[in-house]
Amino acid sequence: MQNFPPGSSSNPGQVPGVPSAFDPMRAFRIIQADPDGLSKCGLMLLISIVPLVGGFVVLGWVTYALRRAHANVAPVFLPAPGDLGTAIDYGTQGLKAFFVSLCWTLPIVVFTMAFVGCLWFGAGATIVAGATQGEEMGAASMVIALLVVFGGGLTLAVFNILVSIPAAVATLRAELSGVLAEGFSISAVFTTVRAKFLPWVLNLLLMGLVQFGIAFLMLVPIVGIFLVGFVSQLVRGFAMLSVYEHVLVSTGTEAFPVGPLAPPSLSHLGQRA
Repeated sequence: MQNFPPGSSSNPGQVPGVPSAFDPMRAFRIIQADPDGLSKCGLMLLISIVPLVGGFVVLGWVTYALRRAHANVAPVFLPAPGDLGTAIDYGTQGLKAFFVSLCWTLPIVVFTMAFVGCLWFGAGATIVAGATQGEEMGAASMVIALLVVFGGGLTLAVFNILVSIPAAVATLRAELSGVLAEGFSISAVFTTVRAKFLPWVLNLLLMGLVQFGIAFLMLVPIVGIFLVGFVSQLVRGFAMLSVYEHVLVSTGTEAFPVGPLAPPSLSHLGQRA
C-alpha cells in the first residue's frame, strides 16, 4: 500500500491549498478530465445492470477511482474496465466496502425500525386511551399523539444523520485502503470524525439535496433506475473523499495507507491503468 501525505491529491482544476469540503461536482470533473471517462462510465453502467454481481463490480470500480483521484493520477483518474479477472477484482473490492457499510449501518436500521414501531404504538395507545375518556380528551390525545410523532421523527432524523457519519467514514477507509480492518478501526474512525465534525454533517445534508436531484434520472427510459444508482455512487463517493481530504489538510490528521491504484490484472499498465 502507498501512503500519500495530506494535500498530495487535488481536484482537477482546483487551486493548491486546502481542498473544498463541499464538492458535489467533483465526480463530473473527474469524468471530464479522464480522456476515456464517458466510455468507461458507459460500460460500467451496463455492468451495473447484471443481477446480483453488477452492483459489487461497480462499487469496486468506484473504490479504485477514489484511490486514483486521491493519489492524483492525472489525467487517467478512472480505472479501465478490463477483462473478467479485473471484474472479479472489482467485485471483491466492492464486496469489502459493502460488508463494512452493512456492519456499521445494520444496527442503525434495526434501531430505527424499533424506534418507529414504538413511536407509532405509543401514539396509537395515547389516542385510544383519550377516546375512552370523552370527546375533549379524545381531541387532546390526538394533538399529543401528533406532537409525539413529529418530535420523535425529528429526533430520529437528527440521530440518523449523526450516527451515519462514522459509518460513511469507516466505509471510505475500507475503500481507500482495500483492507477490511481499516473499516473496523473504531478509534481511527472517530478520530477522523472528531477532527472536524461540522463538514461531515453539512456534506451529508448537501448530499441529500443532490441525491434528490439525481433521482430525476429515473425518468430515463429502461436504464433510469440503474443510472440513478451509478451516478449516486460516483457523486457520493467523491464528495466524501473531498471532505476527508479537507479534514486531512486543515487539521493535520494523519493519513492512512492507500491501497493499489489498479487491479493486479492491469498492473502492467502502471498508474495509467
